[in-house]
Amino acid sequence: EVKSDGTVTFDLTLPKNSASYRAIKYNWNIFKPTAAVTQLNITSGTTYDLNNNSDSTGVKIKVISFNGPETNKLTLKKYNLSPLFPQFNERPDKVYKYRYYLTSITISSLNANLEFMLSTLPEINNPSKIKVYFRSTIGEGLFTPLTTVYDSLNAKLIVNNSGFGEYIFADEIDVVTGIKTKKTLPQNFLLKQNYPNPFNPSTIINYQLPKISKVTLTVYDVLGKEVAKLVNQEQSAGTYKVNFDASHLSSGIYFYTLIAGDFVQTKKLVLLK
Repeated sequence: EVKSDGTVTFDLTLPKNSASYRAIKYNWNIFKPTAAVTQLNITSGTTYDLNNNSDSTGVKIKVISFNGPETNKLTLKKYNLSPLFPQFNERPDKVYKYRYYLTSITISSLNANLEFMLSTLPEINNPSKIKVYFRSTIGEGLFTPLTTVYDSLNAKLIVNNSGFGEYIFADEIDVVTGIKTKKTLPQNFLLKQNYPNPFNPSTIINYQLPKISKVTLTVYDVLGKEVAKLVNQEQSAGTYKVNFDASHLSSGIYFYTLIAGDFVQTKKLVLLK
C-alpha cells in the first residue's frame, strides 16, 4: 500500500507460485474508546455518574477535593483492551482487558473515590481477588497497585486516588520476601475492627471465613435499628473487605454484626462529621 505522497505503509511479498492475491482493507477501531464521558463543573463532596445517553463507562466518581477553577471539566474514557506491554514492579498473573483514562486540562490535582461497576466488567469473575492498578502517565511508566475494596452488596470495586492517569485491573499478588506465594485459607471466623475509626464518611470492614457460609454483615444504631445491610449472600472461604459509606447517617456510635453460620460477632464504630 502506497500513500499519495509516495510513502509505503504496507508491503507484502507473495510466494513465487501464487497466481493472485486479494486483500480487503477495513478500519480497525480497537484503539478507540468504547465510551467517553465528560463531566462539567465538578464540586467537592459530590458524586457523579459518568454515563450519558450515548455512552456508559460504568464508573461513578466521588470528588473529595480538587484544585482548579469553578468552571472545569474532567473526562473518563473506557477501552475494552488492556494496555500494550504494561510494566510492573512485579507482574500479576493476569491483566484484564479493561482500561480507563481519567484526564482534565482544567484541574491540576484531584482526590476522589472511583467506583467501577462489576456489571460492566463481565470478564472479572472473582472480584474479591482483583487489584486496581494505576499510572499517572498514560502509556508510560510502571503500574502500581491501589488499595482496592470489593463492595459485594453493590457489586463494585472502589479505589481512592489522587490525580489523573490510567487505570487497569489485574489479579492480586501475595508477596513474601519478593517470592510469589499461594494464599492459604483462614483457619477461623474473624471480624476485624473497622479502619479508620472514628471515620467520616466511609470506613473499611474486614472479615474472614474458614469455609463456605451464608453471610450477613449489618450495621445498627444504638437503639438496635438496622441502618445498613452490607452483605447478604453465600460466600466462599477467604478474606473480604467491605466499604461502608455513612454519608446518609448522622454522627454517633453504631455497631456492625457479622453472622456466618453459627458464628456471630459485633464491633463498635464511631462516625464523626
